[in-house]
Amino acid sequence: MALEAPFLPPWPTQTAVRGLYEDLRSPRPATTAAPSREHGLQQRQVQALSSLTSVCGYISANASYPVSCRNAYCASNYVFNAVGCCSSYRTTSISQVVLDSCHYKVACIDADQPAGYCDENCQSNDMILKCTEGSSTYCNTFKYAPYDYTGFACGTYFGSYNVEQGTTTKGVASHPAWVTTTWSPEAFETEPVAISTMTNAPPRISQSSNELGHHVGEIMAGVVGAVFGLIIIISLIMFFCLRKRSRTHGPVRLNTRQEYGQPLMQNHEAQPSPGQLPQAYYPEVEAVRL
Repeated sequence: MALEAPFLPPWPTQTAVRGLYEDLRSPRPATTAAPSREHGLQQRQVQALSSLTSVCGYISANASYPVSCRNAYCASNYVFNAVGCCSSYRTTSISQVVLDSCHYKVACIDADQPAGYCDENCQSNDMILKCTEGSSTYCNTFKYAPYDYTGFACGTYFGSYNVEQGTTTKGVASHPAWVTTTWSPEAFETEPVAISTMTNAPPRISQSSNELGHHVGEIMAGVVGAVFGLIIIISLIMFFCLRKRSRTHGPVRLNTRQEYGQPLMQNHEAQPSPGQLPQAYYPEVEAVRL
C-alpha cells in the first residue's frame, strides 16, 4: 500500500536524479498556512472521525494534482518523517478513532536499477517501495516542506514534487489535518534506518537485534574455538620437540663438585703400592687347617 498521484503535471516540477532524488525545492506558492511541525507532533494515533481523509495533499497546492491513498486513510509518522496510508481504523468510546495497518515507505527502487541493487533484505522490507512491475516503473518523490516529511509513489517517469497539505485552488476546500501515528517496533520484522534521498546509494536495511545477537554469538564462538585450537597445537609441538631432544642427547649429568670448583677424580684404576702384587691376579683363598 502506497501513495498515489493519478494526475501529475506534464513535466516534473523539479530536477530529479536516478532512483532517489535531490531535494531542490522551488519557492512555495502562497497558500493557507499549514499547521506547524510542533502541532503535527502533538497529534497522535487517536483522532476524531471527521479528520480522516484519503487525500495527503496537493502538488504545488493545485487541487488538480492530488496525492492520495486508494481505499485508505492518509497519515504521517514523525519517527520516519514519512507520509503513508492506513487501511483500517477502530472507534473508541468517546467517538474517536485509532488507525491500524499503517504502511510507510522510506525509500523507493525503480525497474532500471542494476541487478543486485536491491538485495534479499531490501526485497523483504515492506517499507521500501519497489516500482519494478507494470507500466509505472519509476519512482516519484513527494516533499512536504512544512513538516520535512517524504512520501513515495510509482509513476510513468521520474519526478520529485513539492506537496502542500492545503490548496489555493478557488472553490476547493482543504482537507483536515492528517492523523500522526505512533511507531510500534513489534509491527516490523526489520527496523529501517534513515535513508538519505540526496544520493544514489542503495538502501541499507539494518537487521533486528535478535538476528544481530545471533550473528555475534556465532562469531564469538568461532574466535574462542580458534584460540583453544591454537593453544593445543602449540602444546603438542613443544611436547614432541622436547621428547625428541631427550632421546637424541640422553640424560644430562651434573657434576656438583666441578660446579663448586673442586677437582675431578682421575678416571683410572688404583695402582698397587711397591712390593704388593695386584690383588686382581691373586684372589683370596681361605686358609685350610691340617
